[in-house]
Parts: sequence; C-alpha cells; structure tokens
Amino acid sequence: MIFTSIFKLRKPEGTDPVDIADINGNMDIIEMALNSRPEKTGNASEMTAIFSEEKEVKVLVPGETLRTSLGKIAGLVTDYISFKKEVGEGSGAVSEALGGLKFGQDANGNWGYILPDTTEVIPFGRGESNWNGEIENADWVKVSSGVYSSFTRAVFRNGYLAAITADGTVVYTTDGENWKKSRPEYQDCSLTDIDWDGGRFLLTGSYTDGTGKTAGLILTTDDWMKYRKISVENSTDSETDYDTEYCAVYPANGKYVIVAKHKKTDISYHYIYVYVGDLENEWTEKKQLSVSSFLKSIQSVKIVKNSAEMLMCVNYSYNPGTSLQWSSNVYKINDSGAVTWITEERSGQTPQIHVLECRDVLYYYSTSSAVKYKLVKVLASNEQVTVSTDQNYAFADAVYFNEDEIFINAHSMLTVKKGESISDKTVADLVEIAPEDTMTCITRAFGRPYIFGNRGLVMKPV
Repeated sequence: MIFTSIFKLRKPEGTDPVDIADINGNMDIIEMALNSRPEKTGNASEMTAIFSEEKEVKVLVPGETLRTSLGKIAGLVTDYISFKKEVGEGSGAVSEALGGLKFGQDANGNWGYILPDTTEVIPFGRGESNWNGEIENADWVKVSSGVYSSFTRAVFRNGYLAAITADGTVVYTTDGENWKKSRPEYQDCSLTDIDWDGGRFLLTGSYTDGTGKTAGLILTTDDWMKYRKISVENSTDSETDYDTEYCAVYPANGKYVIVAKHKKTDISYHYIYVYVGDLENEWTEKKQLSVSSFLKSIQSVKIVKNSAEMLMCVNYSYNPGTSLQWSSNVYKINDSGAVTWITEERSGQTPQIHVLECRDVLYYYSTSSAVKYKLVKVLASNEQVTVSTDQNYAFADAVYFNEDEIFINAHSMLTVKKGESISDKTVADLVEIAPEDTMTCITRAFGRPYIFGNRGLVMKPV
C-alpha cells in the first residue's frame, strides 16, 4: 500500500486486496478538500483543477496534478462497480479506468460517475453487493424487459446491464429496473456474443448482406443507439469463400480474438476459424480448426470466457458412410488466439456438451460420455479434473456472487457456498425457481444476480 504525496490517499499496489473502506476514506478526504475550493468559476489557487457548477450536477474535471490520484481512485471504484471479472475478492484482477471519466453529485448529494452525454449520476457503491439474503431461499421476481424473444447472453459493464436476444434485439438498463431496447438495422440480424473492451461494447453475429448471402457481423456501440459495423479485409474472401457468422469476440492486450464460421470454396459445410487482429486491418493471425476426414456439418458453437481464455464446444453432425453420427469437440483458446484441443465425444445420438464459467474457472458439462453426466473443470494447464459424475444437472450457466457459486439449468438452481464442494452435491440440492419458463444465462449487476431466459424473461432475487 502506498499513499499520494498531497492528500495521502491510499493506493493499493499490484495484488493488494481492494478494500471498500479505503475507497470510502479516499472519497471523504477528496470531499473535504473540494469543500474548501473557491466558489467562483475559475482556477483554484493551489490546484490546477478547473471547477464548473450547474443546477443539477456539480462537475469536477481533473487537471494534471490531480489526474494521477483521481485516476487511481477511479480505477479502483470502476473495477469494484462493473469491470472486475467474477473472480472473487483478493484475486488481484484490476481494470484500468476509462479516459474522460467525470464525477458529480446527484440530487441527494451522493458522489458518483456522470453518464456520458447526460446529467445522470451513478453513485459510487451502486455496484456493491447490497443484497445479503440467502440466494437459495430468495423469492425470484420477474422484471419486465419489454421484449418477448429469448436471451442468449448478458454482461454488466460500464454501468450498463445489457443482454442480447436470439432475434438480434439488445436490451439494456442502468438501474436494473427500467429497460430500454434497440435493434441494429441490418437485415436478418442475429447476435451471438457481447463484450466490452474498456472503451466500447462489441457485438458479433450475422446478417444478410447486399448479395443475399448470410455474412458475419461485428458491431461496436457506445450508447446502444448508434452502431458501427466493423469490416476487416480478409485475403481469402471471395464469393464462395467467406465468414458466414462471427461466434464470439475476446478483447485482450489491445487486440481482439474472433471465432468465426467460415464457408470454404465450393464446399457446402463450414470450418471454424480463429482470427487475431485490431479490427481495423487484415487479421494478423488466422487459424483453421482441424476436423476429421468425414464431412461434418456444424450444428452449434458454444463459447464461455474467463480472464485469460475461452472454452469452446463445437457440435458437429457427420456421415461416415453408415448412419448419421454426432461429434462434440472442446477447445481452449487463449488471449493470443492459440488453440488447444481438449476432448472429443462421439455418439449415435445428439451429444449434449455445454461449456460454462464460474469464479474464473472454465467447465464443460457432458451427458454423452461413457460415464454418463459429468462436470469437468479445465485448468489453465489444460489438465481436466472431473468434479462431479452421475448427476443430471444439465447446467446452462453459472455466476460467482457473495462467495457463492451459483449454477443454473433451464428451471432450477444449485448453490455451492463457501467451504462446500460441488462434488458433494446431488440433483436433490437443486432448487426449482422457473418451472414455467426456461433460464439461459445468469450474471451479476447492481449488487445482485440477474437471470435471463426465454420469451424476454428477466428475474432478480428479493
């Protein structure tokens, strides 16, 4: 722990734990210092910060001598509120603060961030865990999202809780209660993934282009109202050789890792490609995933991410000459785009392998293995550790919240509390919370978990 030279603000170093008490103490010191500032508009006598005053919001724009201190505080609070991966306290995961952040006070005098291009203040601490009930005993209420399509993925970043639907609609909220929606204006738009690179949101999917073919789509947005289409020149692109869908985007180290379905020349089936680049110039790396000699048709691509890697499951159907067979291949993709094959399972019936992430750990769940029903942890070393067998959980997603690991399937939830192990759990520990609906994904926002599902379903605990 180090201190700033003027105000003696506490600044954690490296892997120092981030303590909210330190942040609150820093805020108190800053508020006292600001209270003694000149009341007239102009330069403060002893600080190179310029203050402006409005009716609804008092704005402080840091100057050079305050930039370092306030930037450090902004980074800590921003990380605590919305940018930190769900890796648990004391993990050392820290995200850089956004450039251009502005601070202000709301009508109640609470200090916080000012949303871009508005006067609305998001108070500090809004992203803290302020719901202290027992998750497994919670009453889950439905929140009106304003849409009736099925959700596929949701994120909480930059003060926005945003989710995408199967038909290409985006819904978002800044308080967890009032939802807005938008839809990118692209024909037959379908969205597959949503992420945040520290300055903008990114979405992947597909659309029908001007020639009538289905093509991959990458979009960026700052406010969910205006979208910019990203077009990356690919030297192999032609009328018969092109990306038909972008399945996921992973921002890392100033670069982007993109997973794509790619149609090869004069071949009716697709390959999976992994690209690396800056989203402006041609891909710096392109890797085609190998498949067996049998012709294969991609049925689905499922991808989850942690702070360093992605875990992907590709489900294929193929015909070896006798009857239709099914194959599920699981791969690891790191933040540099390197691909490692993890496992393959084949079956005469549709295989059911799903990937999920919880507390920065990657898992795959299988119902088609020789040992029926198994949950496998895939470590950073690529070692596979089976943590549960013979339990038909059918997990769809997971989240880490209040030191609990929360796993959901279509209708039920399994809670693994601190000190417990999922290997000791059984299906009898599942708690049904959505008997008439289907849950698809879960994330943490505004101090509580939110569940998304089919037909516009959004639920939160009360």
